[in-house]
Amino acid sequence: MSLNYYAPRTCYEFVKDEAGRESRKTGRLSSYRECPAYVLLGQPGSGKTTAFEQEATQPDCQYVTARDFITFDIKPEWQNKTLFIDGLDEVRAGRSNTLVSFDEIRRKLDELERPFRLSCREADWYGASDREELKKVSPEQPRELFLVELTEEDLLQVLIRNHDKTGPEASAFLEQARHRGLIDLIKNPQILGMLVTVVDEGNEWPQNKTDIFKLACQNLLLEEWNQTHNIAHRNQTPPSEELMLASGMLCAVMLLAHKQGFASLRSDADDNYPYVADMATDYKEHLDLVARTRLFTTRDGHTEYSHRIFAEYLSAYYLSNKIVNGKLPIGRVLALMTGNDGGIISELRGVYAWLVTLCQKERSVLMERDPLGLVLYGDPSLFSKEERLELLYKLTAQARKTTDTGVRYENLRSFGAFCQIDMKQGFRVILESNDRSERHQNLVEYVLASMAHGAALPGLSDVLVSLLYDDDLRWWSRRQALDVLIRFNDEGVLRKILTDLDRSRISDPDDDLLGELLGSLYPDRITPSEIFDYLRPRNN
Repeated sequence: MSLNYYAPRTCYEFVKDEAGRESRKTGRLSSYRECPAYVLLGQPGSGKTTAFEQEATQPDCQYVTARDFITFDIKPEWQNKTLFIDGLDEVRAGRSNTLVSFDEIRRKLDELERPFRLSCREADWYGASDREELKKVSPEQPRELFLVELTEEDLLQVLIRNHDKTGPEASAFLEQARHRGLIDLIKNPQILGMLVTVVDEGNEWPQNKTDIFKLACQNLLLEEWNQTHNIAHRNQTPPSEELMLASGMLCAVMLLAHKQGFASLRSDADDNYPYVADMATDYKEHLDLVARTRLFTTRDGHTEYSHRIFAEYLSAYYLSNKIVNGKLPIGRVLALMTGNDGGIISELRGVYAWLVTLCQKERSVLMERDPLGLVLYGDPSLFSKEERLELLYKLTAQARKTTDTGVRYENLRSFGAFCQIDMKQGFRVILESNDRSERHQNLVEYVLASMAHGAALPGLSDVLVSLLYDDDLRWWSRRQALDVLIRFNDEGVLRKILTDLDRSRISDPDDDLLGELLGSLYPDRITPSEIFDYLRPRNN
C-alpha cells in the first residue's frame, strides 16, 4: 500500500454582499495561496494536517506544528516564509498553569510579520473573539475557511490509489459502507483508513464509530506482534485487551499530563518526554511492545502518538476501564480534565467525549459538561433513546457556541448519530411545537441536522412540510427541512412543494429553496423540456 495520493481539498467561507446578506463561497484550498492570512477549520481527522503539509510544499512556505511554534525561539527557517501553523486546538490554554498558547502564537506572528495559516478543530475555535485577536497581527482580516469533507469520487480515488483496491473493489466497499449507514462517517480521511484496516483484516463490518475505532486499534496493535514476534513467541500473543489498555495508559498520561510523549531510555528522558517506566505501574510488560506499533512514532529516542484521534479514544478506553472496575474515582478523572470554570479543557474534549461514550453508568453525570464536544468527538449512537433526547436538550444550553461553530458551519455529520428509529416520536414532539424562542429553534436545528444525516425516519413528512410554510422559523431550519424531505424522496410531496414555491405560497426571497428542489428533481423527475416552465428572473 502506497499512501502517496492526495485528494485536492475544497473549502468554503461565508461572505456578505453589499446588503449584508451572507452566502457560502466554495473553492479549492489552493486558490487561497495569495491570501495574507487564514484559519483552516475542520473536524478531527478531516485532513487539516495533510492539507497544510501539502500546501507548505509551495515555494517560500514552511510547515510547523503549533506546539513547536510555541515551544522554540523563532527559527531561521521560519523567517521570510509563509507559515502553516498546525494544531491550535492541541495547545490551547485550558487552565491557569498551562501554556498561554494563542497569545504566544500571536506574539511570534507579530514579530515575524509574515503571511500565515493556522489550523484548528472547528469546535475549539472561538469565532468572533479569536478573529478579533488574530486580526491584530494580520495585515488584513484573517479568512475563516472550513474544510469540506471528501466526496464519494475522492473516496474512490483514495481507495484505489492509496489502499490498492481495484475500481470494482472500491465501489463495492463504498456500497457496503452506504448500506450500513457509515458512508458519511468515512468521508473523514482517518476514519476511512481505519475502516479499510478493519475490513481488510477479515473482521466483520463494524456497525458504528466506536466499533471502527476499537477494531482498528486492536488490529494495529496485534499486527506488530504478529509480524515481529509471532515466530519467536508462538502461541504467546498477549490478549488484545491488555495491549489496548497498555497503549491507552500511555496515551492517557501524555494527554492528561500535557506531555509530548515518552522516552524508552532514561538517558533520553526530559520534562516533555518522561521515561516510559516511570509513567505508571500498569502493564509494564507490554509498554515496549505497544510503543513500537503503528499507534506510535519514535524519533531520536522520543516516542509520540501517531494520530491524536487514536490517542483520545485509547485514553478514554483505559480510563473507562478503571472507572467501571472501581479502580479510579470518576471525580479524580474530572479534576484532571476540567478548568477553573468546571468546563472541559479544550485539548481534552476528545478524551472526554469518548469517556462519556464508554462509561454507560456515568453518562448522566458526565454529559452536561460539554454536550457539543460529546456530539462532535464521541459516539451518541450508543446512547439509549432517553439519553439521546437528554443530550439534545442539554445542547440548547450551549446555543450560542453551537450556532457559531457547529450547525451553522455545516458540521452536521456528527448529529446523524441521534437519528435512530426509536427517536421518531420524540422528534415529532419537538418539530410540532409552536415555541419559536431562540433556545427551541436551536433544538429544531439539531433535530433536522440529525434527520439529514442519520437513519431515515418515514412518517414525518407532514410536520416537515409544515415547517416550510412557517415564516417565524429560521431560514436555515426551513432549508434543512427541505433537505430531509428530498432525502425521503416522496415525489408527490416534492411536486406539491415545488408548485407552492413557484407560486410564492412558500416564502423564498432568494429562490434558494426553489433552486435546491429543482436541482434534486432534474432531470429524473423534471424533464429538460419541463424545466423551462420555471425559468424566471432571479429574486436576488
